[in-house]
Amino acid sequence: MALINDILDFNKIDSGKVELEKETFDLKNLVNRIAHAHSFQANEKGLKIIKEIDDNIPSRVIGDSLRLGQIINNLLSNAVKFTEKGHVKITLVRELTQRNQTEIRFSFEDTGIGIPENKRRSIFEAFTQASSSTTRKYGGTGLGLAIVKRLVELHGGEIELQSRRGGGSLFEFILPFEFVPEMGKESNSANQAPLKSLENARILVAEDNMVNQILIRKFLAKWNTKEIDIASDGREALEKFQQGDYNLILLDLQMPELDGFEVAKFIRKTSQVPILALTAASFNEVREELHLAGIDDFVPKPFSPEVLYEKIVRFLKS
Repeated sequence: MALINDILDFNKIDSGKVELEKETFDLKNLVNRIAHAHSFQANEKGLKIIKEIDDNIPSRVIGDSLRLGQIINNLLSNAVKFTEKGHVKITLVRELTQRNQTEIRFSFEDTGIGIPENKRRSIFEAFTQASSSTTRKYGGTGLGLAIVKRLVELHGGEIELQSRRGGGSLFEFILPFEFVPEMGKESNSANQAPLKSLENARILVAEDNMVNQILIRKFLAKWNTKEIDIASDGREALEKFQQGDYNLILLDLQMPELDGFEVAKFIRKTSQVPILALTAASFNEVREELHLAGIDDFVPKPFSPEVLYEKIVRFLKS
């Protein structure tokens, strides 16, 4: 499934069919959430994930958080996968600012296996890894860095690599952003809103990714959700739905057995329970399918606890 998704995503980007969206988002929060998602695997390997974010980085920038998140996620995923000991480090530095525009340097450094000099150019090509032994040992689709390179270029940047075999790797790029001038601290609805909003909620989470399962359960438990059930694939989600009585369903669109669209269509035969899709796709990419499946709204991945909380509360009240 991961290979199919990567191929589809790569083909869409490579053929120029991806347009960047403009939205205001919290850049620091985005980096922190993605780093936290990879901390579980890093901890299992005894690795440290180090974040150094310049104090001058604007809190709110304007850009495509989904595609930027994809870049950060792919680079961190690679760094953790190919590092056996030491650390993975992500650094954000503000380079140049003019009025409401700024440039930010992103650096991803690891102490992993490194990349031989004769592979540094080809490593960004589709289906390429440093060696056949790397593929056998670590797996992967060989598309992650190809996707990263094209998305960085789509943002107006250029990715650079410094590496040597056995000496770790450093990936760097600079991206331009518009930013929103800070007018004082914004309130965090997920932390400040009355938590009794969810105290009677019974929520079914259908998500096959274990890291996402842990994150969602953690958020829901923090918000005093009465009942949280987890399903790891589409068939299990339908079984739990038929046996339970839920106020709301969080439904991953890409799952084994049955995908989220199929599950939603089945549920809609007998119930109008609110369904929120969980997806890394942009709304424009899945809008028609969401409507046809009877899905009420969607929560973009990587998750923002604020967005997740606000949408859950809104649909529980409706």
